Amino acid sequence: MRPLVHPHVPEPIPVNTSDTPARPGGEGTVGEVSPRAAQRLLARGEAVLVDVREIDEWEAGHARGASHRPLSRLTSEQIETGRLVIVVCRSGRRSLRAAELLRHGGHQVCNLAGGMQSWLAAGLSVHRDDGSRGEIR
Repeated sequence: MRPLVHPHVPEPIPVNTSDTPARPGGEGTVGEVSPRAAQRLLARGEAVLVDVREIDEWEAGHARGASHRPLSRLTSEQIETGRLVIVVCRSGRRSLRAAELLRHGGHQVCNLAGGMQSWLAAGLSVHRDDGSRGEIR
C-alpha cells in the first residue's frame, strides 16, 4: 500500500496504527484517515472536516470545527477547495459515499475511519452547539 500523501503535509502519513490513517486511497479510490491523524491535520489547518450526518445527529454532538453538510443535500460546490477534505458520519458508511461524490467533484478527500464513533472512542471531544458535552447518535 502507498502512504497517503497530501500537498500540505511534508511527509507521507504512515499507515495503520491507532493514530494514523487506516488505509490510504489508491488511484481512483478514497483513503481513510484515523481520528488522531485527522485531528493533527485539522489543528495544522491542512484539512477541513465535513460532517454529513442528518440534523438530529449533528445537534446531538459533533467535532469542534466541523462543518455540517447533510449527505441528503451535499454537493461538491458547497465545499471549499485547496485543502484536504475529511468526511465523517456516524460509522463511516455514509461519509464514504459523500467522499466519492466530492472526489468526483475534484476535491482531495479522505473518509474518517470508523466515523464519529471512532472519534469518540479515540478520546476526542464531541460537543453540541451550545458548548455542552455531546453524544453520538
